[in-house]
Amino acid sequence: VAIVDLWRRMFSAAEGTTDKLAPFGIVSLASGGSEGHGQHMAHMRWSQTGNYGTLPNPVMPNTFLAHAYDMGDPWYSHNSWVQNCSRFDPATGKHGPNCLPWSADPWNADLKFLYPEVKNASAPVFIGKIHPRIKSPIGRRLAAAYYNSI
Repeated sequence: VAIVDLWRRMFSAAEGTTDKLAPFGIVSLASGGSEGHGQHMAHMRWSQTGNYGTLPNPVMPNTFLAHAYDMGDPWYSHNSWVQNCSRFDPATGKHGPNCLPWSADPWNADLKFLYPEVKNASAPVFIGKIHPRIKSPIGRRLAAAYYNSI
């Protein structure tokens, strides 16, 4: 709640620019990351909605939610993070000595077309376990959530 209020105050600081209650989109966190991982994920998602479980709500008016719980990095697991299995070495054909073989089978269907780019390390940089490497599906979900909120 506080961060949405802060951003709105900053966006509307200059008179006549952005409405103080401009629409604001929240992206639910992908599971499997360090923030809200495991048994804490439900609490984290609950907190993202100001403890109401849905957006908009009385403390977060004119907000909307795009779910990303299924959009975590397709190659991430705790072991892969530790073993650096997200980096494919074309010279050796391996991801690391203790890593599972590469497979697109567990990937979200919307992301499978990116399999070659991620496998060959030509996808956008991996910036953390809860940040999806591929942003366009999240953008589409935010656009759809906003459209359905107006």
